[in-house]
Amino acid sequence: MVLGGGVFSGASVISVGQTVYPDDSVGEILGNFSKLVIASDRPLDGEEKGEVTVMLLGVGGNGYYGKILTDTIILMTIRLADDPGDSEVVLLSIPRDLWVEVPGIPGSRKINEAFKYGELREEGQGYAVLSEVLEEWTGIGSEYYAVGNFEAFESVIDAVGGVNVTVDRAFIDYSYPDGNLGYLSPLTFEEGSTHLDGEKALQFARSRHGTNGEGTDFARSKRQQKIIIAFKEQISKLDYLMDISTIKKLAEIIVGSFNSNFEPWEAKRLYDLTKDIPTENFYRINLDPATTGLLCGGINEETQLYAIKLCEGRQISELQKFVKDRFTFGKELVEE
Repeated sequence: MVLGGGVFSGASVISVGQTVYPDDSVGEILGNFSKLVIASDRPLDGEEKGEVTVMLLGVGGNGYYGKILTDTIILMTIRLADDPGDSEVVLLSIPRDLWVEVPGIPGSRKINEAFKYGELREEGQGYAVLSEVLEEWTGIGSEYYAVGNFEAFESVIDAVGGVNVTVDRAFIDYSYPDGNLGYLSPLTFEEGSTHLDGEKALQFARSRHGTNGEGTDFARSKRQQKIIIAFKEQISKLDYLMDISTIKKLAEIIVGSFNSNFEPWEAKRLYDLTKDIPTENFYRINLDPATTGLLCGGINEETQLYAIKLCEGRQISELQKFVKDRFTFGKELVEE
């Protein structure tokens, strides 16, 4: 699951605060709409240093196995320039199978469990625990976070009329779950440009068993990044005053299904900072073995689970250096 919709749609309209506010009505949110349109130009945390980082998390939600496991973890860093056309964004996907130590929990485990253990310890602490783990591995601290589930993902995509993406290579998934312990009929995605509604976009972002090299967690991460950028393009087209019905739909979805620590003015500020950044200035990077050359994957002898660890002889400082240079590396990937 991918969460780009949660940030950019929330940024256009509202924030759900420290936790989702179930008592806030859409009417109350839209009643403050004018205040958001003329929101303060106060800087976001990190903005005065030139970079703002947001942790994007995707969970299954109620009705799904491991409903609060973060199978999508993306660090989105915005590097700001005086001219928005020169600003850049890196989407850094963290593999869910990264083998880490979670503060307060004996032994090691997959990073997608860190958020869960934080929430079990104290509601609302999942982000803090996962953030601590990520900063140890990447050297990046995140000022903000947003969490969304499958239902929210589908709904926000539909609310903006779907998204346009380019499928890099055709694939078929014969084992996509139907939600009832079975599988859907084979899913097919043809190579080339295509328009996806919410359901199809979720399938594209979530598929784990595709043919033609699309059956890995790393391939899935790249597809999730595509959806984030495509959604940003759709949101950037919204007009505050003319698209009030769409904004109302997004508000309803966000209030019910998203969790974030953005204040309303911060969400509006984030939108203003990102809406004019060209798509070609969005760089997509996977923190995987093939990309970094520092991580190795294999079966963990103790648990018999697939795990990604530092390769023998490698140091975590080397991985942090790789992440520090992510903007340079992202440009190189685009040029290739």
